[in-house]
Amino acid sequence: MDFNFRVNDIFSNEITILTKELLPEQYLSMGMSARLDCINKVNTVLDEIGWASAKAQGLLKPITSGGKLKDSEHILYLLVDPGTSNGRGSVVGLLKIGRKKLFMFDLAGYQHEVEPLCILDFYIHESKQRTGCGKRLYEYMLKHQNVLPRQLAIDRPSEKFLTFLYKHYGLEHILPQMNNFVIFDGFFDCDSGDNQKAPVCNGGSSLQVTRRVNNQMSSVKSTNRNSAYDLASRCSVGRFSAYKPESTMGNILHDGLSQSIPRSELPDDALNGSSQNEHTSVIVGVANSSAKESSCPPGFLQQKSVESTISEDKSAYRHSRLW
Repeated sequence: MDFNFRVNDIFSNEITILTKELLPEQYLSMGMSARLDCINKVNTVLDEIGWASAKAQGLLKPITSGGKLKDSEHILYLLVDPGTSNGRGSVVGLLKIGRKKLFMFDLAGYQHEVEPLCILDFYIHESKQRTGCGKRLYEYMLKHQNVLPRQLAIDRPSEKFLTFLYKHYGLEHILPQMNNFVIFDGFFDCDSGDNQKAPVCNGGSSLQVTRRVNNQMSSVKSTNRNSAYDLASRCSVGRFSAYKPESTMGNILHDGLSQSIPRSELPDDALNGSSQNEHTSVIVGVANSSAKESSCPPGFLQQKSVESTISEDKSAYRHSRLW
């Protein structure tokens, strides 16, 4: 990405680390005028590349901008190519990270409250993709933060990003979550042996169990053991592949629920005095053909029929008591 100013004058290194000050390290000790001019140019760069990243991901608005970085504790790594644009330099890509408090499920179905380092935005300009720029930027971040790739949580990764992680780091087995973040098998291995930073867990290793997702996790385990890498099976990640509890009300409305009112539970006097109670039970919740053809919702006519029958039974019972 080219700009109407010399990118090399602002970003003297190939990879520059930016925080909420919006200033490269060499500008921190300069005068106020130089710092303000630098901040304005950094804002312009971040706004432009933020929009490019959003467009590439199909988002309606950018998740990276100068204003957003200024109001956060996030860290942004900016990659530039100093040898382009007749020596003026150009911006190639960005990688934004930050810590988030999240509730994550492990492979056994236990929920943990963690505060891991998260990948919030990752973009390489289309003209520089598949040239090693993304790998170089990602490796720089991993060394700077002293973390392993499997210890990172990724916010809504694209299929290109998932393919990138599998190709370069062998990250294949996704642990389904109830949020937009994606983590991989090994995320909860706090004792890595490589002196790497693990996800920050609140409450230690023995955390409170809040939900068990047996069916979902059994499927994940069998997939991880027996199947090879399948990109098509990873199209649904984050909240779309997470466990969802069974809806009882949904079963009642859509599948039908049969309940019986036995004849033996009605008063004997009412049964003897009523000429209309010839059936031994009343079936509730099963829609007949006439109910489907009418404009009434399924089960409505059956409910009315039950209410009418019970009302007649009570009336007959009161009538028999009076006489």
